[in-house]
Amino acid sequence: MVGDEDNTLKAGNQPKLANLSALVTFLGQHWLILLALIPLFRILVLTSWDGSFTNWQSSSRISWLPSLYVELAVICIALLHKMSALQMFRDLSRLVQLLACGWLVALVTASSSATFPQLAVMSAVIWIVHLLFAVSIVHLVRCYDINCISMVRNFCLVLAASSALTGAAIFAFVTITGVDSAYDWKSSLPGYAHIRHTGYIFAPAIASGLAGMAVWPKFQSKPHAILLMVNITAMLWLGSRGPAAALILAVGITALFSSHFHTRLFWKHAGIATAAGSILSILLPAPTIGWFGAIQRFWNGNTGPSDLSSGRTEIWLETIRLISDRPWLGFGGMQFQHVNSAAAGFFKHPHNSILQFAFDWGLLGCTAMLLMLAIAYFRLVLGKSIDSRLRSFGLLGATTMLAFSMLDGILFYNFTIAVTIIFLLLPLASLSPDETGASGHPFPSL
Repeated sequence: MVGDEDNTLKAGNQPKLANLSALVTFLGQHWLILLALIPLFRILVLTSWDGSFTNWQSSSRISWLPSLYVELAVICIALLHKMSALQMFRDLSRLVQLLACGWLVALVTASSSATFPQLAVMSAVIWIVHLLFAVSIVHLVRCYDINCISMVRNFCLVLAASSALTGAAIFAFVTITGVDSAYDWKSSLPGYAHIRHTGYIFAPAIASGLAGMAVWPKFQSKPHAILLMVNITAMLWLGSRGPAAALILAVGITALFSSHFHTRLFWKHAGIATAAGSILSILLPAPTIGWFGAIQRFWNGNTGPSDLSSGRTEIWLETIRLISDRPWLGFGGMQFQHVNSAAAGFFKHPHNSILQFAFDWGLLGCTAMLLMLAIAYFRLVLGKSIDSRLRSFGLLGATTMLAFSMLDGILFYNFTIAVTIIFLLLPLASLSPDETGASGHPFPSL
């Protein structure tokens, strides 16, 4: 009797286990879409008509928590697929192992000596999550026989669509509220804690859209062109100049290494969408405050370097002075706004990734991180064995994000860090073991 009951229980659990296994498999193959939906998710969940937010909304808006949740979910999915971070570390080249260890030591040391240690430890934990997210990407791509081409192609379209809908929703909100109203446009826009943070979604969305148009010219070409026009309109209308400069530089560099960006069809469609978006950004009604209108801000901000840089030069100079006070160990993460007088207790980063790394982790941690990024980037640039479509996608996206990080703090926030990791590592992770060296890792020995 007992044996029959046990068999019945096992038989009843089999469908549940099969469903769970199927769900894990599905998530292992489609996790990238979760990240692409973040811009729209923020609009749906982190919006208030009267500018008042709950504590959870405020912290999520400022810290980009939904993106961190996605990273944690991807890590859990990778663990369910038997990821071993220790084994993947062993597979790294000796140089990258030394750099990773040096960075971790700097991370711990800077956190332990920080003025506000709780904030520094929180920052260190979040960076460890980013590291595990990067490892999870490599594992998931290697674990399954995933069609990376299809996954990236869909990611380009979904991210472009998600960001375009976000831009349309913000425009509708501004129009309904009234462009002449006294609403706090700078800090209370739908989904975003600061109007400049909208540029953090449009930069990767436009880069992905351009990559999709260049690499897959016959896949949803009209929707891609329309989405590109909408995203450019929204980005410029909302006043973001940094992403525009980074995208121009990135397209130029990518065109040097990718034949996909040499076709007349691409330049025709991209040119029309860019011109239409630029014109619309000027014509659409907007609040008269100086936060809106990137093109207008560019022409009106040419009276001096400080005006053109929106005060960045003062912050950079003060940050360099502070780094000289603690050059080797740094101040620890999330200390900037409390230590830098030029930050006025508001700015959380120096609007430059190199200065941010040096300030947080000292020159040792900064050098280790920059060298790891350089290895990944130049492996992408020189990796002729990488599928040309994935290489073009990664090169355009990574160049955009890294260039943008020289002008803004995008490597401080979770979403932009995660997207930068995707651009850099996913194409490299797609290589077979024979193509990456004996270890099979995307960072072969140099």
